[in-house]
Amino acid sequence: MPFSKPDLLYLGYVISWLSIIWSSFNIFVYLTRRFGNGHKIKRFVSTLLDVSLTALFGVCVFYQIATYKCKPGLHNGWCDFFNTGIFFLMSLFLTYVIHALWDLFGAMTCLR
Repeated sequence: MPFSKPDLLYLGYVISWLSIIWSSFNIFVYLTRRFGNGHKIKRFVSTLLDVSLTALFGVCVFYQIATYKCKPGLHNGWCDFFNTGIFFLMSLFLTYVIHALWDLFGAMTCLR
């Protein structure tokens, strides 16, 4: 690996796994509500976790962009792989921004 300190990459992996677990839990809750007698996730908990994941993804993606300078074609293709990963991490961050704003708007009952 061409980076001297891969700790930030591992942080991105951990945040991604937390995102997968949270999304899987949301799917589980949806399915239990759709086909069973499940209950909703509390709005506060959902908003808190979505905003937290958005902040974690934002810090991770922008810190990775600022820390690791990797031009395409370097390190036997490793930089191409890394830059593709940054693209998908940025798109995931933007998706979480939209999701968090949607939750925040839904939590503000005074605006409806």
